[in-house]
Parts: sequence; structure tokens; C-alpha cells
Amino acid sequence: MEWWNDIWLNEGFAKYMEFISVEATYPELRVDEYLLDTCFAAFGYDSMNSSRPICSPAETPTQIEQMFDTISYEKGACVLHMLRHFLTDEVFQSGIVRYLRKFSYRNTHNQDLWDSLSNTCSEEDFLRNEYCYSGREAFRNAYLFSGDHLDLAAMMNTWTLQKGIPLVTVSRKGPYLLLRQERFLTTVMPTDPLWFTLQQGFLWHIPLTFTTDTSGTIRRHLMTAPTDSIHIGSEVNWVKVNTDMTGYYVVHYEDDGWEKMAKVLLENHTALSYKDRTHLIHNAFQLVTAGHLPAQ
Repeated sequence: MEWWNDIWLNEGFAKYMEFISVEATYPELRVDEYLLDTCFAAFGYDSMNSSRPICSPAETPTQIEQMFDTISYEKGACVLHMLRHFLTDEVFQSGIVRYLRKFSYRNTHNQDLWDSLSNTCSEEDFLRNEYCYSGREAFRNAYLFSGDHLDLAAMMNTWTLQKGIPLVTVSRKGPYLLLRQERFLTTVMPTDPLWFTLQQGFLWHIPLTFTTDTSGTIRRHLMTAPTDSIHIGSEVNWVKVNTDMTGYYVVHYEDDGWEKMAKVLLENHTALSYKDRTHLIHNAFQLVTAGHLPAQ
């Protein structure tokens, strides 16, 4: 890091690598269960209006000391986890190798990481020090996702330069999955007059993942607007958004969505992974607390 405002590049990575290294060497310990708990802790902190962005001004000793908190460590780790699973392991690991090699024994900032992950230069180019790290080259060589260039910096800036956690509300309209995003708050209810004011100015580029009852294949979709839609087909009965809870966002199922999820849990719970089941239960409790879901 070049300055304390990017301390998460040290501490978020260190926290995440705790899980990655143990998972690789002792898979029988199932350390990914502890990662879920880590993200739950980050959710709780980040759903309060008193939260802060991952990258915050840090000029005074007090401000610098405050950077060593749940946001830098736990949220930082969970955002990296989300990015890894959206880009896929191969793309993420290749980018991290480039990042570590290029900047070993040097200081970095956020953009250096995004450029490294967006870089698609060959290994031969890298070894000849032809990095393609300028902004223009990084954009041109960006990771190609679903036929479009993914502007990784624009996407990740919405996660590091603004505070909070998004709530993705899901509903169905024929063969389409309808999506709506807003800021998720547990300290201010939707019925509170202050709630609308606290929603202003927040928009995330959300890397969505989902599976359906007709296919276990993980589908990916980048949501960059307040509302969006995805064609999933009329034959689909239920959709589970945020597969294995790899994404840093809360999901609410409108209309009969929660009834369908509850039916799956009651009648065929093995259709969902234990992470998905944990995610549903956690989100349900969070939504009741925030006034989005009735307790009964």
C-alpha cells in the first residue's frame, strides 16, 4: 500500500489468505465454514449507517488507527472472495501472480490490483516486462465476460470507495428474473422517513451468481443499474441467488420466492449446498431485523 487508506490491501489479503492456505493444506478442516462466519460479522458491521468505505481518508493518527477494523480485515477478505468466484479461480490466481511479481518489495494502491487482475498479457509478455498495465491497455485487455469487456476498476470502486452492503430483491415475471438493488440497513427501517435519504447516491456493480432447480450450473451476471432482468426460462421453478454465499450482498425473494425456498429446504434440502442453506437462514433473519420480511 502507498498510504494507510489502502491498508486493506495488506490486511484484507492477509485475512483471506488465512482461509485459502488452510483450505489448500488441510481441506478436512473445512475452514470455508469459518469464512462464512467472517462475512456474517462484516455484514453486521456494514449494515449500520456508521460504517465506512474500505478505502477511507486516513491522515491523522486517530484516523489511521481506526482503519484497523472489521471493514479492512473481514469485509476486505469477503470482497476478495466474491471477486475470486466471479472471475473464476484461474483468472483470479493468474492476476494475483502478476500483481505479486510486478510489485514485490514495492508499495501499491487499489488501481494496481485491478490492472493486474484485468491484464490478459501472455506469460511470455510478462517475462519480457511487457505488462500492459497502462489504463488504456488494461481496459483493452480487460477480462472478457459474457461477450463484454469487464471494467474491473469501475466495478470494484463501488465496493471499496463507498460504504455499506447492497440488498438485491428478486422477483419473477414469466421467464424473467427481475432484480432491484438498494442499500441494506438494519438500524433504519424502510418505514422511517430517514430511510429514503440514506438510500441516495448508492449504486453497486454487483457480480451476481445463481443456480436454478433445472440446472446446477452456476450462472453469472453483472448488475450495474438500480434495476435489471435476466431471462431464465418459464420452466424454472425456483432460483437461488448468491450461490454458496460467495457474494457480499443480501438477497430478498419477493412474492412467493421465500415460500419456494422454504419448500426446498423442507422437502429436498440436499438440492442446495450447506452454504446455500446457511445463506438463506442468515438472510431471512437479517431481513426480519431490517423490516423487509415479516417474522411469521
